[in-house]
Amino acid sequence: MITSLSLLKKIQTSQSDAVWNDFHGVYYPLVASWCLRLCRNHDDAMDLVQEVFLAVHQNIQHFHHQGIGSLRIWLKNLLRRNLAKLRQTRFPKLVDFDEMQEILAISRSSAVDGQRYESLFQQACAVVAQEFTPNSWQAFVRTHINEEDPVLVGMALNMSRNAVYVARCRITLRLKACLADLLT
Repeated sequence: MITSLSLLKKIQTSQSDAVWNDFHGVYYPLVASWCLRLCRNHDDAMDLVQEVFLAVHQNIQHFHHQGIGSLRIWLKNLLRRNLAKLRQTRFPKLVDFDEMQEILAISRSSAVDGQRYESLFQQACAVVAQEFTPNSWQAFVRTHINEEDPVLVGMALNMSRNAVYVARCRITLRLKACLADLLT
C-alpha cells in the first residue's frame, strides 16, 4: 500500500471527521493486523489499536513523509511505544521467582521460626486471596504451590495458559509484598 500524499496532507491540516474516517478506513486493517499479531487476546489488540490511532491524532502534525514506507515505520513505532505502555499498565512488574524464594528463605531462617513463618504465610494468603477471583487464586495455588502443569490447570479452570501465568504472576507479586510487610 502506498501512502496517499493528498490524504496525508489533509489529515495533517484538517480536523474534519470525513478525513479522519478516510484515514482510519485505509489504515485500520493494517494497524489492527499488527496489533492482533502482537497481543495475546482480541480485547488487548483492540485497546492497542485505539491507542495507536489516538497517538496518530495527537502527533500527525509532527510526521514528515520521507518516502515509501515512512508512514508505516512511524505507525509501527507508535504501536511499539503504546504496546510497551499497555504492558506496563497491565503487568507493572513481572515477578522474579528467585526474589520470592529469597524472601521465603529469609522468613524461614532462624530469625523467624517455622511456626511463625507458617502463621505469616497463612495471614498473607488470607489477605491476598480476597483480592483475586477464586479461579485466579486456584490457578496460583495449583501451579505455584502444588506445581501442577499450567496448561492442565488452565483447562480445568476454563482459563487460557496465559491467564494462568498472569494470575500466578500477579498473586506472587502481591504475596511477596504482603509477606515483606508482615516481616517488617
